[in-house]
This record gives sequence, structure tokens and C-alpha cells, in this order.
Amino acid sequence: MQTRALSHPIRPAADEPLLAMIMAAQASHTLFPPTTDGGQEAQPQPVVVAVSGGLDSVVLLHLLAQSAPAWNLALHVAHIDHDLRPASAGD
Repeated sequence: MQTRALSHPIRPAADEPLLAMIMAAQASHTLFPPTTDGGQEAQPQPVVVAVSGGLDSVVLLHLLAQSAPAWNLALHVAHIDHDLRPASAGD
């Protein structure tokens, strides 16, 4: 896999995929630090993702699910209904 510097950490160029930006941010900021268990394979780190069913939270969940194996995460999803739309209970 080739890596390249992002053009801007906040505003990506049109050809920079969002997932690549997130992976680069994880690598440079250590969002999920590596864990060790006495030299053994580390247990996955539990992460709870609150999802309302809106586009932003579903995209967040998708990106974390794609990144979970590389970051050694055990994702747990909590559905949150903000009750802002009449049809939100169906989400």
C-alpha cells in the first residue's frame, strides 16, 4: 500500500479518500494506542459507537468498522434516538 502526505489535514483534496485520511490521522495522533499483554497478542480494545441512524453516524460506524481490524478494535454499537424526526423510531 502506497502512502502519501495529505494536502491538508482538515480539507482533503478531491482525490484523497476519507478512509485514507482517517488512517493517516490515527497513525500521526495515535487515537487508539497499541496495547500489549506481556508479549502476547493484544486483546481488542472495546469502543462503543453511538449511532442515531443519521448519515454522519452511519458513516462514522462504517469507517470504524473498516478500520477495526487494523486498529485492533472491538466495536459495540449503541443506537441513540434523538426523537428529532417523526420517523426516527424506524431507524
